[in-house]
Amino acid sequence: MWKQKRLVYDSIPKKDHEIIRLRTNGIETTLAYKIFESTNISGTKEIEVKVSNFDETNEILEHMGHKARSSQENNRIRFIYNEAEIDIDTWPLIGTYIEVEGKDEKHVMDVIKSLGFDDKEKTGDAAFELYQRLGMGEKDISVLAFTNEEKEYYKKQEEMIKNDKII
Repeated sequence: MWKQKRLVYDSIPKKDHEIIRLRTNGIETTLAYKIFESTNISGTKEIEVKVSNFDETNEILEHMGHKARSSQENNRIRFIYNEAEIDIDTWPLIGTYIEVEGKDEKHVMDVIKSLGFDDKEKTGDAAFELYQRLGMGEKDISVLAFTNEEKEYYKKQEEMIKNDKII
C-alpha cells in the first residue's frame, strides 16, 4: 500500500495519445513513455525505466523543454494473484477502481473472471478518460490532489486495512 505522485508531460512535438510520465511511490521512481493505441486491454504501449530521483528527473525534463501539464496523486494497494498484478487505485474525485496487469490479454481476462467480474465491468480507459466521463478536460485536472476530507476518509480506510478490519 502506498501513495503515488506523478507528473505528466506532453511529447515534443505534442502527439495525441502519447505522454511522458514521471512517477514515484516514495521508494521507487520511474520515467515512462506511454502510447495509448486503443482502449483494449493490450492497447497501451509503455517504455519504462527506473530513475534515482523524482525532482532531479523533473529538472532534466524541464531543461529539455518539457513542462509538466499535470500533477497527480493517488493511493494504490497491490496484490499479486495468479501471477498478475492487481492494483486497487483510488483517485481524487473518481474514487476507487481495480487495474489488472498480466502476461497477455487472455491472462488478464482469466484473472478478471476468477475475481467475479464480467466483461461489462471492464474498461481499457486510463484515468484521464475516466475524468473525461465526468466532463473534465486537461485544464480541469491539471492538479489532481485529494481534498482534506478525502485524505481523512482514506486515512481511516488504511488504518482499518492495516488492522485487518476490512479487505
